[in-house]
Amino acid sequence: MASLDSPITIVRPHRIEFGVGTAGKLGKWADEKGYRRTLVISDAFNASRIDVLELKGEITVFADVTPEPDTANLEKVLAAANATDAELIVGFGGGSAMDLAKLAAVLAGSTQ
Repeated sequence: MASLDSPITIVRPHRIEFGVGTAGKLGKWADEKGYRRTLVISDAFNASRIDVLELKGEITVFADVTPEPDTANLEKVLAAANATDAELIVGFGGGSAMDLAKLAAVLAGSTQ
């Protein structure tokens, strides 16, 4: 657990884009970075439209995100991330998908 005695480093994204057509830029960016195995964490609705992300390579979709996800849902996401050996984790959808994606990006492959 962090305390006031322990430094915390926050690395912000260099660029954030919003607007029509910006989701499709993700595929080009991921390709330029060399990511070939991607896990997309999403709700069922957005999982049906991941083609807008224009991702290439081996894409695995975890579409079992529940509203207000609990630790059981997180454990399923981590199992999917570990099974796919994902190089890139994408949260696609609302807050629950984003929260699980952030946790998966930090905890996948960890014993914590």
